[in-house]
Amino acid sequence: MSAFQESPIDIVIPWVDGNDPKWQREKDQYLVAGPHSSRQIGNEDEKKDVRFRDFGLFKYTIMSILRFAPWVNRVFVVTMNQELPFETGSDKVTVIDHRDFIPDPYLPTFNSNSIEMNIHRIPNLAEKFILFNDDFIFNAPVSEEDYFINNIPKDCFGLKPIAPTLGGIGAIESNDVAIINSLVQKNTVIKKQFAKLFSPKNGLFSLIETICTLPWRHFVGFQNTHLATPYLRSEFIEFWHLEGDLLDKTCREKFRSGNDISHWAIRYLRLVKGKFVPQNISFGKYYDLSLTSLETLENELMNEKHKIVCLNDVPDMDTSKIIPFLSSLLIRKFEEG
Repeated sequence: MSAFQESPIDIVIPWVDGNDPKWQREKDQYLVAGPHSSRQIGNEDEKKDVRFRDFGLFKYTIMSILRFAPWVNRVFVVTMNQELPFETGSDKVTVIDHRDFIPDPYLPTFNSNSIEMNIHRIPNLAEKFILFNDDFIFNAPVSEEDYFINNIPKDCFGLKPIAPTLGGIGAIESNDVAIINSLVQKNTVIKKQFAKLFSPKNGLFSLIETICTLPWRHFVGFQNTHLATPYLRSEFIEFWHLEGDLLDKTCREKFRSGNDISHWAIRYLRLVKGKFVPQNISFGKYYDLSLTSLETLENELMNEKHKIVCLNDVPDMDTSKIIPFLSSLLIRKFEEG
């Protein structure tokens, strides 16, 4: 472990095998029955199988961590009574069930926000951890200092208006921002965190968007990188003390809804308090697979242009074309290279 780091760093990855018939039956049962069904049936986002499908990418998520981040202490794969369909070959990887850490009143849950807002309860989770998604790939070697400096998380601080879309997460983001506006004064934050908010590391486009939001009295939204996020376990504990009632309501929802609070709220609170070290925006890259060319994907993965990438599976992508090509790239990168 680097001399700059004083404690271990874990990775937590919520994952589900959406092809599991048993899991599908239970999900469908709760979509049409129970006290939450009347509101949730209207949430088309939760009914999309694309939110839960797995086309083989997750294997390479794990492989990328083991290859490019050997300093990671433990990798917790969070599941709902499922097993990995592949061998990891490492005792660092631990599969942990929802029942092992999520309180009984919230189970079973198909709500990613409920799962993520309880991850601080994972037994033996390190104080420092990185929250992953199953569509993230470490694309090149990373170090502890890419995520924590002297036990302080690294992050990008930018402002932007929320763009709501039907079935999207705009409503949840709005809830997260509303909490921040209830806790701090925007003008005070800008004065105290001016250097970090306008750091060149945030990138020119982010700086322009931030400037455009300045006339509003309250925060109207924050930049989200959609990449792996470093957290402190104590940040989650503190937030539950602050907003326990709201989080309890989120966790009782079986499926994600527009009433939820997400882990972004914890990150936003950290940003406005200035309890982070600025991260360079070019560190990682988000790709919408419906909008990304095959040439761009190959250039990114084979030439390691960014240290981490998100390969986002979206409803309208051409799976017959994208999936085989992406699979071949990942085989070349991780199994033949």
